[in-house]
Amino acid sequence: MQRKFDVPISLRDFVMKDLDQKWRSWKYDLRTKFFTPYQKAQQHFACSDTRVVEDQWKNLVQMWSSEVFKFLKIGATLDRGELFIRTRMKKVGGPVNEESAAMIDKIRDIKLMQQSSISSSIASVGDAYEQVMGRDRTGKVHGIGTSPTPKSLWGSRSEQKLR
Repeated sequence: MQRKFDVPISLRDFVMKDLDQKWRSWKYDLRTKFFTPYQKAQQHFACSDTRVVEDQWKNLVQMWSSEVFKFLKIGATLDRGELFIRTRMKKVGGPVNEESAAMIDKIRDIKLMQQSSISSSIASVGDAYEQVMGRDRTGKVHGIGTSPTPKSLWGSRSEQKLR
């Protein structure tokens, strides 16, 4: 018996990526229509869209009001190393586990040696993240989402060699 939303295994990755994009787009639309950053907290906890579950709306409002979200919203760019560090730290300040702690230390050491803690690009060939985690698989750039490819970020390898 096949259920309504059974998807063949060969299409599952495509469907999940498509759902992810639609979900992000819908949250963005909600934020632009119903969330004003300078309102009082009580005014945020009422969303007039009937499709929105109240508890989920409160969680979204808390996320959008957080300092980390505001930092990312002002256009500050993080490189892959800094993004890795921020996503592997507990709210109380320590790393989530020993393996992450070791990787974080290595990334920070490399960044100190390079004397460039602020990067102009989120990803670059040979950055601290790549030195610690290893070279990215062909056609993939880890740490910056599903869309970017090495060619779209840096051009083809033959162009890099010519430079």
